[in-house]
Amino acid sequence: MNNGRDILRYWADNVDSRLYPAVEPKKPEWCSEATQLRETGNALIGLVQAEPTSEKLGLVKGLLLDSYAHLWFTTTNDHRPETYGGNHHCIHDALLLVWKQLDNLDMAQRMLSLEDLLKPAPAPLPVHPVIDMDVDIEPSVQEYSGIVVGHQKDEPQETDEDE
Repeated sequence: MNNGRDILRYWADNVDSRLYPAVEPKKPEWCSEATQLRETGNALIGLVQAEPTSEKLGLVKGLLLDSYAHLWFTTTNDHRPETYGGNHHCIHDALLLVWKQLDNLDMAQRMLSLEDLLKPAPAPLPVHPVIDMDVDIEPSVQEYSGIVVGHQKDEPQETDEDE
């Protein structure tokens, strides 16, 4: 242990010597209603996972909210702690869990789109004129029609004052 960093690494890596052991997150036991919402959410995620466009994600989030609202209205008051004093908030937790997964898909898709937008445009290929030696050169307008456009350099320019 040469420096303070080594000391910190020892305490962080040595499980037996930690003052505050890491707390394992609790895995909730889902009720049948919350399990139903999670299964619906997972099915909806499966529908958009391959191509998570903004339009598809918006539609799926709307369907998820519809499923949640339907479940909320058809379940017992025990599952509605926010309004009926129930003590079981699993359907709300299930909604937030699935919503977060959909948000993760949305963010990943936005990052890919941003990468595409930030890529520099490829340099245009140089354009070289093609000269076809077999083509007859067409006469100029003056040679073809006899009409002089403008004035000759050796002629004085006419103005309205000359008249």
